[in-house]
Amino acid sequence: FSNLLKIRILRLNNNLIKALPRDVFLNTRLEFIDLSNNFLSNWPISSFSDVGYTIRSIHMSNNLLEYLDSKMYGNAQYLTELNLSQNKIKILPDNTFKTLSNLSFLDMSHNFLVDANFQELLVDMKNLRTLKLKSAGILNISIMCLNNLMEIDLSGNLVSETSLKIKDLKNLRKLIVSENYIVNFTKFVQNLPTSLNHLD
Repeated sequence: FSNLLKIRILRLNNNLIKALPRDVFLNTRLEFIDLSNNFLSNWPISSFSDVGYTIRSIHMSNNLLEYLDSKMYGNAQYLTELNLSQNKIKILPDNTFKTLSNLSFLDMSHNFLVDANFQELLVDMKNLRTLKLKSAGILNISIMCLNNLMEIDLSGNLVSETSLKIKDLKNLRKLIVSENYIVNFTKFVQNLPTSLNHLD
């Protein structure tokens, strides 16, 4: 794509892509890329490095990714939207999203995040507004100090009324917790932020 100097939006979803060439985006100013529904098993670090300062949205849902860490995003500090749902992600070091402080939308649904430490994972994401963690094998989740977070989808997990710690999210408007392990409804409600206007 190095000869397509004006390209900003690129959709390569629903193909058979297993890897991206190193300099595939050289000389471009790509802002949006959709690589969903392919066969990528590794994050294309070298490919994205050439568009780190311009890329705003990456969609890589339904691939074969298993591992992420902070080095993978290179200089993509202006990224605002990241969709990694329906992969095979199991390993998320605490600093995975450290450089993505401008991210406002994160979807990690349908992965295997049983051991993820969300308190540490999300601590630097001060601009996060929407967090989707549907059917991710989550037992416990504690999120604090994210004053811009407005929506969380935790449906289809293993969360109980005592393992959900989100009361300090003062601007949370929408919480989806259907298909979990909530038993004591009274206790559950007591642990919710008063800002909620949509509870599912």
